[in-house]
Amino acid sequence: MKAKKFSNVMVPDIPPMDDRLDAEIPSAERVDTMASYDAANRAEISLRAAKEIRGRAKDDVLEGRRLVEVSPYQLHDPVGTDRIDFAAQDGKSAAEADIEQLMKSIERDGQQNPIIIRPKDPRWTPRSDDPANVEGVEFELLAGRRRTLAIQKLNAGRSPSEQLTVRARISHVTPDTPEGERRLHALHNRYLENAARKDLSAFQSAISGGELIWAYVEMGHSAEETESLLNISHSTRQMWQKAYRQQEAIREFFGSREPSFDELKKFCNGSLGQRGEPFPASPEKVKGIRGSYTIKPARGPGQVAMSLRLTLNEVEDAELIQKLKEVIDQEKAAG
Repeated sequence: MKAKKFSNVMVPDIPPMDDRLDAEIPSAERVDTMASYDAANRAEISLRAAKEIRGRAKDDVLEGRRLVEVSPYQLHDPVGTDRIDFAAQDGKSAAEADIEQLMKSIERDGQQNPIIIRPKDPRWTPRSDDPANVEGVEFELLAGRRRTLAIQKLNAGRSPSEQLTVRARISHVTPDTPEGERRLHALHNRYLENAARKDLSAFQSAISGGELIWAYVEMGHSAEETESLLNISHSTRQMWQKAYRQQEAIREFFGSREPSFDELKKFCNGSLGQRGEPFPASPEKVKGIRGSYTIKPARGPGQVAMSLRLTLNEVEDAELIQKLKEVIDQEKAAG
């Protein structure tokens, strides 16, 4: 079989083999191996350092050393407030008046103190590229309910672009933390914030502390351990526990005002009744035209001791005198 000839194909000139063997071959550039090795090491160290820096930045957010900005609508409240709403002036409750003052303060000076939050999902970790960016993450509110509510109210009349965020510090618990310990963690954070406040009433302190004490009891802590953890005396622990258990009766008893420390102590000890108006803390002597009587709190709850001294008129009080004689005679006969 004969090969076909292609007359139109351009064939390049190929130099003879001997000429190609004599041609000069370019030499490769010399590489500094040690310099390249050092550069590679530096790059590796830089990557490792960058990874460590990112890790520390994530830890700073997760452990509360760096604050974050959250929307009030990202927050859930697992334990609720321990505040009791008592009446105030101008027909407003004390809580409403307090929130209004706080709104004015935040609008004028900004939020001075961060709230305390924790991730709703205990497995959550901050982003590596931007750890402080927590947009869309759900959190549980541990402390700072008044500040959160004030900012919510301030946002009510604002456009989406003008909405205020809440400055917050994260207090994290590990994913394997039992539910009881998680609740204890939330209550303890709320208690610590309350303990730092100077304007907290005796009753608010008792309710906040009492709820935490009962949580410690449920987790198996002894009375001595609880007193040590909260740095309180034995008598204070007892009073707080009683106040927390009887808080509804206390609210009903004192009505529109908060009890003082002494009144709260007397109520918890049974020196004040569970209904009606509080009895005087000290004996009160009242004089009248016909005599005088003295009243003072009795030992039992809801009881009052009264001593009566009257001057009776034989004519005007004849019926009363006769009944008193009958009662005295009956007592003598029974004795």
